[in-house]
Amino acid sequence: TPCSNLSNEVYFDALDAALANEDVTNIAVTGPYGSGKSSVIRSYLCAQKEHPTTSQQLKPVSISLVASEAPRKSPSHEKNGKTCEQLDLHTIEYEILEQLFFKIREKDAPDSHISRIREIQRWRLWLYAISSVLTLGSIIYLYNPHAYFSWFNISLFQTAPSWISILCLLICSLTLGYIIYKVARIIIGATIQKISLKVADIDLKNKTEKSVLNQHIDELIYLFQQTRWNLVVFEDLDRFNNENIFLKLKEINLLINNADSIRQRVVFIYAVKDDLFVLGKERTKFFDFIVPIIPFVDGNNADEIMRRGLAGYSISNKLCDILAYYVNDMRLIYNICNEFKIYRKKIFFMIL
Repeated sequence: TPCSNLSNEVYFDALDAALANEDVTNIAVTGPYGSGKSSVIRSYLCAQKEHPTTSQQLKPVSISLVASEAPRKSPSHEKNGKTCEQLDLHTIEYEILEQLFFKIREKDAPDSHISRIREIQRWRLWLYAISSVLTLGSIIYLYNPHAYFSWFNISLFQTAPSWISILCLLICSLTLGYIIYKVARIIIGATIQKISLKVADIDLKNKTEKSVLNQHIDELIYLFQQTRWNLVVFEDLDRFNNENIFLKLKEINLLINNADSIRQRVVFIYAVKDDLFVLGKERTKFFDFIVPIIPFVDGNNADEIMRRGLAGYSISNKLCDILAYYVNDMRLIYNICNEFKIYRKKIFFMIL
């Protein structure tokens, strides 16, 4: 898994320079698979949290799409009138939107139209029940105080003191204010899409075909306004082999940064592989700043890392040298070392 304790000043200085430039809003961290892109990003964010070097405090949010890589199908292949490439883009955008909105609690974005299951605490239910009883009792008392005491056989006060009336009036006022607040929030947040008459239908919904992110751009702007996120990290977007998603995210980033309701500058950081774009000009078209990651493991030092992971076991150096030509990925080396230790202990106890 990615680590968060790297201390590479070269990459950190490059990210500092990119974030210091107000014109840079799309940053790419590129490198081969397993080169440490996620480790560099996470280590940088952890370092900024402990010892910030940027002028603005970073409030990051991470989005990781774990769909397995699949070969791109021909755009001519259609399903229900849409190409497979469009369907893949729709799925990617939906997952991005889903991860963003489910990272926060519902009370952090109370005016959002995207509903989620909310757990109601037991004390809140008791509060609602007690408030309802007190409000009902206050209404009855204010309507007919004498009948109220006679109904419940209360003879403690021949004439009710004035503070009871004031208290009942206060309870009713608070309850009425709370109800008006809730109703107003529902009415303001409601959207009319269709008005059905007996003879004709008036459809107010826009029929233009839009992407998932464009359909919910107002929700995204409201979300960034409430959360104050200023850094979004995208991981594993390159597994879909769909370049259109980067154009769409760049468009969304532009819309967010141009919104007057969002005061902070929002920067998108993408962890992508080097061979995603064939031509160099395509990379510069999508991104404003590119940080290339040099792989930590290659054929020259894989044998040393493997021997370090298998320290304490009598492993032939020649065997490690031979494997180093074929195993030059950090994840695979860790996996080989872990499996070797488990198999060795299992076989050793079986022999005993």
